[in-house]
Amino acid sequence: MSAGAGGKAENAQGNTPSNIGGLGGGFTISGGNGGHAWAGADPTGGQGGYVTIAGGTGGQSSFADSGDMVAGKGGKVNLRGGTGGVGTTTNGAGGDINLYCGSGGDYSSGLAGDIYFHDGSASQNPFIKFNGDSSGDVNFLYDNSKLTFGAEQDVSLYFDGSDWIFNSEGVTANDEVHFTGFDNITTDSYFMGGHKSSDGTTGITQTVAILDGDGVTTHTLVFKDGLLTAYSSA
Repeated sequence: MSAGAGGKAENAQGNTPSNIGGLGGGFTISGGNGGHAWAGADPTGGQGGYVTIAGGTGGQSSFADSGDMVAGKGGKVNLRGGTGGVGTTTNGAGGDINLYCGSGGDYSSGLAGDIYFHDGSASQNPFIKFNGDSSGDVNFLYDNSKLTFGAEQDVSLYFDGSDWIFNSEGVTANDEVHFTGFDNITTDSYFMGGHKSSDGTTGITQTVAILDGDGVTTHTLVFKDGLLTAYSSA
């Protein structure tokens, strides 16, 4: 299903030097609007209708005379921005894809909707949530859900329910962590010396020694009040 294509513009001459193709037709798929409620002890507007776009269900497989019985794979759903047009000197930019949360109603109690990604289990549990409010938060709803990086997905960040884990065990090359462009590194943990003395006034200095991967070089970091104040290696 597609909207009509915009008309072509060719061979501009004379007083009309600009070639501008016609605007392609647009279309909107939307659920029905909820009905208005005006009177009564508790006037509640009707809920808007759902819109579902689903790929086809894979076909069943049964009663094979021989060999494996393999059910058909479910159909994909692709969202694709429009392809930019071909120009004489510069090609047109491809169209964006935007996902919008539903806006809340006019009253202050109307909350914006959220965007959820659901897994493929029978219960189709949500596992990623994009908050529709102005916070812009992205929530991984399961413990141990990993944010992975790299072509081999060998580096990950995740929360296991107790600890925040940065895991690069799968990296076989020179495995380093670089912090660049920071004015300072702060923390409120005891490990980094970010605490105060018992009277709450005097900062406590904490020295941390880290053995390099070569097994020889020791990196020494000195923290005070959560700030990295000195570094040396030997």
